[in-house]
Amino acid sequence: APASAHDDAPAAPAKGSALGAQVRRIARITAALSCLSFAAAGLMELFPLFALDSRLGLAMEPAEAGAALAPYGVAVIFWPLVMPAIERRLGTAGSFRAGLLGVALSAALVPETARCTGAFRWPAVLIAVLIRGMASITAMTAAVVLLNNEIHDRAGLVNGIASSAQSLARALAPVLCGALYAAGARSPWPAPFDIRGSFYAVALACLLAMHLARVPAEGRTGRCGGSRRRAPGRFVQLSEIAAAQDGTPPPAGAAATEGGAAPAAECEPSPGAPTPHVALAV
Repeated sequence: APASAHDDAPAAPAKGSALGAQVRRIARITAALSCLSFAAAGLMELFPLFALDSRLGLAMEPAEAGAALAPYGVAVIFWPLVMPAIERRLGTAGSFRAGLLGVALSAALVPETARCTGAFRWPAVLIAVLIRGMASITAMTAAVVLLNNEIHDRAGLVNGIASSAQSLARALAPVLCGALYAAGARSPWPAPFDIRGSFYAVALACLLAMHLARVPAEGRTGRCGGSRRRAPGRFVQLSEIAAAQDGTPPPAGAAATEGGAAPAAECEPSPGAPTPHVALAV
């Protein structure tokens, strides 16, 4: 017998609920990405101020301040080559959290380098700048992947909104961080109300990003929860791609791993969940 109109009625709330959960996840990841952009731009503003400050900072010459940023350039060139290994080890969400912790650690370490004297000052500065470079690249790369993994429709619109939010954060960071540094330089109070307060504000932005990027459990699909990565050595067969498109079960042995075993499905989607993107390893 043909299905009645009442049979399709319960599906509408479920679809709307899934869409609302997806929108909330995208909004949280976009906000986390904006906080990360704020932290990165804030550190880019604060380090030269601190390096050239002759009273409370490192009292460097302009050439010395430029040389102190050399490890950041090295990280930009070479660290992306290490990112695949980090992602395989920690997963995308874990890489994002590790990068945020690294940026926060760098923000907390930079003002403390002024206490180092003699031969210890330059190594301390270079290490803090290198940590900042590696952590920023790790967190930014993982955040973009997390955002795009949640997009199933209107990718251009979502990425445009996310880019606008990041640009706004980058525009506000120099103004706010510079104002906090100036206020701290005039403050008679000790840390964290001196110039360290501006660096601690950057670290707090990283911690806020970590909180925002936590996807609620009810918003995840399947047993893997959206944060578990594909197992190493997993090859997706063309038959699995066809099965994902037409809804038919894959043939026996299609989910075999590199070692020859045929385990159960890595991630069983929840009812009503969108079809996942399938990656083909060649």
